[in-house]
Amino acid sequence: MAVVLAHADSMGQREAMEKVIAAFSSNDRVIVRPYKRGIMIAPSAAKNTYLAYIAPRANGVSGIFGVDPIQEFFPGVDVEALRRVPARLVLTSSGAAHDWASNISDAIAAVTIDG
Repeated sequence: MAVVLAHADSMGQREAMEKVIAAFSSNDRVIVRPYKRGIMIAPSAAKNTYLAYIAPRANGVSGIFGVDPIQEFFPGVDVEALRRVPARLVLTSSGAAHDWASNISDAIAAVTIDG
């Protein structure tokens, strides 16, 4: 993770990346993995499966996530709530980055798991 954060720092986006990492790290149903020059969010049960990818850019933090993969691993997720979250965008502030990541993480955390 240190390499990703160093890259984010060089792009002037360290604080925004740290906010995204914090938002997803608070959810034990997903893991935050360093991946190339960004981070990949994966379900805890399938660590090589993409749910979201976030990477620093000169103009902000690029974020992308998939509703279908989230729904596959977390049946019962509020799909309508996820569809209100932009699936691909550049987050231009640390607050926007945190809010975007929190909306996705919170939707996953709210799923009731039968068992």
